Amino acid sequence: MTPETPRTYKYQLSAEEFVFAFTATDEEFAKRADEMRGKGVERLRAWEIEKKYGVQLDLGKHFTFIGEAEIIGNETIMIRDIQTPRPNLFVRKSKLPAITLQNCQLAQIENGEPLSGATSFYFLESTTGNFHILQQSTTGDFSIEKSTTGNLFISQQSTTDGFFIKQSTTGDFFIKQSTTGRFSISQQSTTGRFSISQQSTIGYFSIEQSTTGYFYIWQSTTGGFSIEQSTTSDFSIEKSTTGYFSIEKSATGNLFISQQSTTDGFFIKQSTTGDFFIKQSTTGRFSISQQSTTGRFSISQQSTTDYFSIWQSTTGDFSIEESTTGNFWASALYNSFYFVKATIAQVRLNRCYIPELKIDSGCEVEVYIADSELNLVDLQHLTLSKDSVISFFNCRVYACLMEEFAVLGSLFFRQVGRLAKPFDWYQMGDRLGKESDDVSKKKAYEAKKALFTTYKDNYQKHLDKLQNSGKGKDGNDNLHIIQSTFRVAQSSLGKTEFTDCDLAGFRFEFNNAKITEVFVSGGTLPGEGIVIYNGNEEDKEEKDPLKREEQKVSVYNQLKKIFDNQGDVYWATHFQAKTAEHQHEVLKLRREDDRKKGGEFFSTTFWDIITFWFNRLSNKHGESWGRAFMFTAGVAALFYVAFLVSIGRIFRPTDIDWNLAGQYFSYLDPTHKITFLGDDVKLNFLSYLIDFLSRIFVGYGIYQFIAAFRKHGKK
Repeated sequence: MTPETPRTYKYQLSAEEFVFAFTATDEEFAKRADEMRGKGVERLRAWEIEKKYGVQLDLGKHFTFIGEAEIIGNETIMIRDIQTPRPNLFVRKSKLPAITLQNCQLAQIENGEPLSGATSFYFLESTTGNFHILQQSTTGDFSIEKSTTGNLFISQQSTTDGFFIKQSTTGDFFIKQSTTGRFSISQQSTTGRFSISQQSTIGYFSIEQSTTGYFYIWQSTTGGFSIEQSTTSDFSIEKSTTGYFSIEKSATGNLFISQQSTTDGFFIKQSTTGDFFIKQSTTGRFSISQQSTTGRFSISQQSTTDYFSIWQSTTGDFSIEESTTGNFWASALYNSFYFVKATIAQVRLNRCYIPELKIDSGCEVEVYIADSELNLVDLQHLTLSKDSVISFFNCRVYACLMEEFAVLGSLFFRQVGRLAKPFDWYQMGDRLGKESDDVSKKKAYEAKKALFTTYKDNYQKHLDKLQNSGKGKDGNDNLHIIQSTFRVAQSSLGKTEFTDCDLAGFRFEFNNAKITEVFVSGGTLPGEGIVIYNGNEEDKEEKDPLKREEQKVSVYNQLKKIFDNQGDVYWATHFQAKTAEHQHEVLKLRREDDRKKGGEFFSTTFWDIITFWFNRLSNKHGESWGRAFMFTAGVAALFYVAFLVSIGRIFRPTDIDWNLAGQYFSYLDPTHKITFLGDDVKLNFLSYLIDFLSRIFVGYGIYQFIAAFRKHGKK
């Protein structure tokens, strides 16, 4: 017997103006019609539309698809103008096309809000097309379990209670001018992207053991995001307000917060995130802990963040520009910091490895760095404001550059030593851990590995910029610093303090800087190795001999004044001698230039040179009383012998008069009588001249001896 050919019937329930189509044989239709009439349906019409298969439909209080139901073709199931509180659409093991709700109230309303708790739509082990909720419709919850759905559109001031998605795959979510309660996505579910816009409101997102696409939130408000053991794509938040983000054992993409958005904060544990870009926006605190890994942070354009707490984690570089940040506490980081026109309450970094610390003008900051290693401290083109503090304690530094730098605030170097070479980057395996077979953990592992690879590549670029000559790949000049360097050029260090620092270990570069108010205590100081800086030279060293010596006079004279002010006579005298030594060289170079221009031979410069020469010869510019003693004794002996020769008392064929040796000590007295050898000694012009000159030089020698001997006394 040939089975009866199925026909498509359309039910219309006129009281509620509900239209629905299904397929059945005449016998099946008659049976279903009897069932429907028994449920109080007033009027039923049926007619053939187009071929459809396998649908069983119960149009009672609930709308139900059961069995292996399927609707094929491009039909849209239209549900419109329904005002029945709390009905259900139950779909199990079925396949449906797109579904559209238009001007429906499918949830009970109390005080203008939908009453939560009822499930309006329940999909189980089914497949549906796109879902549209339009024209101020109201629904209860959506429960999607072990199912696949298309995209979901909620718009035109519609309201839904929430979405509960388990072990399912959904398309994208587009929510415009509407309100939705909680999104719960769990148990290995996968969703497409979320577009939330035009004054929409979302209650809360809970994402657990699942994967989601990109989140775009524009001109809207959402509650918090709880992301656990999950993977998400990027977040873009514009002109919006969101709650806090709790990210645990998860991997997320980049996060963009811009255009006067507000976010409560971020709590990141055992997770991997992409970069954070915050522009013209406000965020709460950032708590990053328990082996988490994040990308870089860029906070700019009048943004405000609460505070950062980073513990046992790895982050990318921090750039804070024209923005305000609360306290920043971190330890054991490997990343750079860039502050430009930033206001930061307090930065405390401990046991960190910092490729570059750059603080630019316009900042009001308090930065305290302890027990750390820094490749580059860049304080160039900066005026440290009077309310700012920068402190380095027990740190090692490879290069510190102070060029066009002025200190109005406080700058402290305490127990700072040189870093012989840039520090080594950490081994990736030490922080990466072992790869897991679990899909979600594997994605997090791959995301973390990609970040670590980026970090290492960026560090190599930093080393190239730091040590190479010429221009870098970015077109900017490389620094070409090939040894530990401390540079002070075109700067005023104000009342900077150096306590127990190893400055002698650096290549100390200086040019036209004011350091007279600096306080120095303990440690080592730059000595003969001071290099006069010239940024136009490849080796950064001044080649003009006169300019080089003039700058050395400046730096040693200022060092002398520093220790004079501190009452440290020893170092003050030491640097006074260095000043005089290089001043002598300056005078010689100036005289040489004068001679080339036809200047006088016996010019003022010539006599100044003689003065400095005698100072160095007699007591090493006040440094050596031993040299002064030898000078005085030697000069006296030389003149005494000449005096004796002039009066014919030595170098003659008679016996040696040993009494003359004893008279030498009388001759050492510049006030001795001319007749100290006896009244019977006949003197001549030459003897008188020699005696006169000896009194001058011996007296000068005695003065130099006393000056050098008293160099450690009170001045």
